[in-house]
Order: sequence, then C-alpha cells, then structure tokens
Amino acid sequence: MLLAPAIAAPQAPDYEPLSPADAPRLLELAQRTVRMHPQVLAAEAAVEASQALLSAAERPIYNPELSLNWEDKVFDTRIVGVSQTLDFTGLRDGRTAVARRERESTEARLTVMRRGIAGELLRLLGEYWTAASQDELAETRISLMRSFADLTLQRSLAGDLTQVELNSANLAYAQAEIAHATAESARAGADQLLRAVVPVPVSAEWPLLPLELPPVSIDDARLEQLIDALPQLQALRLDATAAQATVDLRNRERRPNPTVAFEAGEEDHQYRVGLSVSLPLHVRNDFSSEVAAAIARHSQAEMNAENAEIRARRSILRAGERYRHTREAWESWLRTGTPSLEQQSELLEQLMLAGELSTTEYLVQLNQTLDVAMNALELRRELWMSWFEWLAASGEVEAWLDINI
Repeated sequence: MLLAPAIAAPQAPDYEPLSPADAPRLLELAQRTVRMHPQVLAAEAAVEASQALLSAAERPIYNPELSLNWEDKVFDTRIVGVSQTLDFTGLRDGRTAVARRERESTEARLTVMRRGIAGELLRLLGEYWTAASQDELAETRISLMRSFADLTLQRSLAGDLTQVELNSANLAYAQAEIAHATAESARAGADQLLRAVVPVPVSAEWPLLPLELPPVSIDDARLEQLIDALPQLQALRLDATAAQATVDLRNRERRPNPTVAFEAGEEDHQYRVGLSVSLPLHVRNDFSSEVAAAIARHSQAEMNAENAEIRARRSILRAGERYRHTREAWESWLRTGTPSLEQQSELLEQLMLAGELSTTEYLVQLNQTLDVAMNALELRRELWMSWFEWLAASGEVEAWLDINI
C-alpha cells in the first residue's frame, strides 16, 4: 500500500465533561501541583503572616510603665510609680479592623494564586497535547512521503515519470523530515514547560484533556453572580475596606490618649501618695496629613476595585463568546470534517494507483489533506485555550475540576 498509515483526525475522548471518576490522573496532578507549587506556598506564608499581624493588632497597645526614684543625700527618698496610657480613642479596635481586612484580602489572593496555577497547568497541558499530536501527524507525513518517494523512484526507473516529478517527491520527503524535526522540538519544549510548572516528578505520560466540554450561557443574573464570586475582585474590595478602616484609624490617632500615673513612697521620712494625669498636645503636628493620605489611598483602592470589576465583566463576556464560537466550529468539524479527512487519504491513493491522478496532482492534494489535519489540531487547541480562558475569567476552575484547591 502506498499510504502506509491513514491520516487520523483528532478525536474526542470517550469520557464526558471532566469529573473525578473520568479523569483521576488529571485531578490528582492538578491537586499536587497547586498544593506544592512554590508560589502557592509563598502565598500561604503571607496568609500566616497576616494572621500573626491580626493577632498582634488585637493585643493591647500600651504596656504599663514602672518607675523607681531613690535618693539618699539631703532627703531620704524612696518612691515607686506605675503609669498606664489609656486607649480612650480606640486605637486597638482601629488597628484590628485594618489587620482583619488585610488578612481577608491576603486569603482571597491565595485563592487567586491557586486558581492561576491550576489554569496555567491546564493551558500548558493543552499546548503539550497539541504539540504531541502535531508531532504524530508529522510522523504520518514522513511515512506517506517516504512511500510516495519510493514509488516515484520505481516508476522513474521504469521510465514512467520524469526527473522533475522524482525531484518533487524527494523534496516533499525532505520537507516532511524538516517538519517532523520541528514538531519534535516543539513537543520537547512543551514538555519542559510543563515540568517547570509541576513541582513533583512525573514519570508516566501526561494526563489527557477532554474535548466534550459543557456549553456556556450567561444571563445578567449569572454574570453578576460570577463577578461577585471572583476572588481577585473580593481582594480589591477588601483592600478598599481596609483603606477605609485606615482612614478611621488615622482619625483616631489624631486624638490624644491620656496617661495616668500613680506614685507611692517615702520622702524625708514622710509617706507620700500621688496621682497624675498627662495628655499630649497635638499642636505642633496635628497629623492631618496622615489622614489626607489615607483618604487618598482609600479613593485609589475604590477606583482600582471599580476598574477591575469593569474589566472582569468584559473578560467574562469576551471569553464566553470566544468559547461558544470555537465550540460550535469544533462540533461542526466532528460532524463533517473527520469522516471526510479519513476517506480522502484512501481515495487519493486509489485514484493515483488507477492513473486518474498524476503524481503532481496527488502530491498537491495529499499536502492539502495534511494541512487540513493540521488545521484541525489547531482548532482543537483553540477549543482548549478558549475553555481555559473562560474558566480563568469566570473563576470556575475548581468547579470544573470538581476539586477544592
């Protein structure tokens, strides 16, 4: 047979949209990658630090002070004093409010980091399997072109073909070898990129990705629900809340807190007891500039959150639209393109062997068929990339993977 392997179009796996029962290796890899990735571990450390700062903010601000006055010259003096600054302005409550919002914001950013790593893993898996399929198609091209070159050589020796036709066959075979080398390099590069993201050794083949993906529909209520649940927006909103709490804290810091002191002892052989109250006077610096800076930062945080919400809404709508169009194109290809592609390779062989196609016509149409197969792989890649973009924009990576990351 001239065409040794038939040109295989990319097929959808047999399993339904992703679930733990269908793709355990993919789920396990995603969980291990997210759990052990250095960036996630760093974000978890940041959460621990923010919790420690919250615990510190909840502690009393002022510690008591102990004083001792002893003199044994003209007067025999021995006095012990204790002073305590009172938090009348509620500084501890203000600091606690700021620290709590900052901790919640840090936790939201940890979720963003985890989902981002999971999304990056899925994207790189899509790139890898695209490169792997292109490499396999390149191997098929080499096999076809080798068989074609061998046949044209035999027919040329028999005097049935010209030297030009023989040269065309040899050039097509050389081009197939170059394409195969390029595809092998791309596959190796995609594999290394994956291993750079996955912090654990992977000895077996990378897990497959499904192609039967669920449809996406967005109405206004669903859109608002997705936006409200996005952790990156929650983090920015918490930043704005923390900034407002900082404004309140700076206003509290402008009001002085009194210090109460109690002294007791003996001076010149007479017992002495004293009580004093001191109050700092904020006359040289009333700390109004700190309040103004806090107000400006609060406005900045609110605008950042508002801008991020607008961009998130656009990203969700854009990603949903891209995915819907790509999914429709892929389903159309599965219905019509796959059977036609498989039949075309066999039909071309029969026509050439029957003499109804010249070698040049056969070579042109065979290359067109291979190009269609390559375009199908690109369409499959686009399907994956558009789906992963939708998962990232909508924040539904965990829901699709059905895992808690």
